[in-house]
Amino acid sequence: MGTQSVAEWTLEDCKAKQRGIRFKISGCYNRIQNIVTNTLSRRDAEKQLTDSRKLLGELETIHDLIIELVDDDDMARAQNTKHLTYASAVDGASAMVENYLLQRQDDTFSVVPETEEQIARKIALQATEQRVRDAGAKFEAAEQALIDLGGDISALEEGEVDPYDSVSQSGRKEPKEKVPSLTDVAEPPDIWIDTYLTGKEMPIVREKGAKSSVNVQLEAYTGLALHWFAWISMWFALVHITCKTPSEKLAILNNYLMRDLADIVHGHGGGEAGYMEVLQRLKSTCGSRKVIRPAYLWE
Repeated sequence: MGTQSVAEWTLEDCKAKQRGIRFKISGCYNRIQNIVTNTLSRRDAEKQLTDSRKLLGELETIHDLIIELVDDDDMARAQNTKHLTYASAVDGASAMVENYLLQRQDDTFSVVPETEEQIARKIALQATEQRVRDAGAKFEAAEQALIDLGGDISALEEGEVDPYDSVSQSGRKEPKEKVPSLTDVAEPPDIWIDTYLTGKEMPIVREKGAKSSVNVQLEAYTGLALHWFAWISMWFALVHITCKTPSEKLAILNNYLMRDLADIVHGHGGGEAGYMEVLQRLKSTCGSRKVIRPAYLWE
């Protein structure tokens, strides 16, 4: 793409650049999820969110240009659906970071001395990140060379990484349908529910003297399919991974489920068994892919 301005890019130019930016957004999303899950640096979380928002802005510019260049309705529809996937991922990341910062607003920012092992790991990480950047630049150059020679890079799109995919998963994904959506990604925002229900989640132990409350800064959920992924991401970050007891989490659910959804909480026993059953029912109804898929396609 060299010194060409964005307006001069061909459709293949746009798709090549689009894939690179989507890959970076996927990386930001997964790093944010790791930071929130493992209670890591708030500054890093804010930086990753800033980067993802900037990347989304670049992606939107390219997306608009692609829509102008394509003359096939099915291709345009597929582009719109895929773009919504990444926009929703950034929205979900934003919700996670904002709630993470709110959850830790009373914590003091501290500078912890690094051990020799941590310093060595940091240096190795920086070197690896540089290799990734170098590989990305070589990849773009190779794609451009293929385009200049009249080659077709459309077949490369099948290996594209989704915003919720980890790097280790990107090389071994199953073939996708022609029109991908949020329901096709390898790790959607509600995957943690399955991990928790199968007992594979690490237990969260409340420290002695730790205080808890059933009051949280969370928007009520009305049951709209389009809001499910964003809301369940907020629930995970602000409530689920905290030291609140299952009974406290059930009480919070009762306060933040609107309309008929509140009936899901009633009639279940307390404790972890009741909390797990309610989560399972929520995902099977509000998070049903049969409901979410058409909602995103027709949004």
